[in-house]
Amino acid sequence: MAECPNPVVAAVTLTLAGQPYSEIAMENELEFRMLAVDPAVQGNGVGRAVVRQVIEHTQSLPAISAISIRSATFMERADGLFEFLGFRRVPARDWYAPGEDVLLWVFRLELKELVLWGTPADQPAVGLPYHERTQREVPPQMT
Repeated sequence: MAECPNPVVAAVTLTLAGQPYSEIAMENELEFRMLAVDPAVQGNGVGRAVVRQVIEHTQSLPAISAISIRSATFMERADGLFEFLGFRRVPARDWYAPGEDVLLWVFRLELKELVLWGTPADQPAVGLPYHERTQREVPPQMT
């Protein structure tokens, strides 16, 4: 057992196609799932920082060319975060949760479309698609 001096405020699961936790990953894709942020710190950029770390980590994996995530239609804040960070919906891969009437959306980020953009020195330098990096502002709920 390890002790942590700071509380854990976020968690995420990373998986690849064919692994036990994979639901949507295709070949050469990393899937991240179960992104959770403590409600006490939501809206303070923690989720954004975790997703940026996932992007940065994925860029170090030579066999991976894209990242996929699934979301639900009722998860507006998460969907906005994914789109803000450059993920795009892939409606052809949407599906319904087994036994439920919940449509699950698939988002995908192509790593080859990213260019690095300036961030403060204490944050990872991850990118947005070049054509959008100057057109986006941080939505108020994500600052």
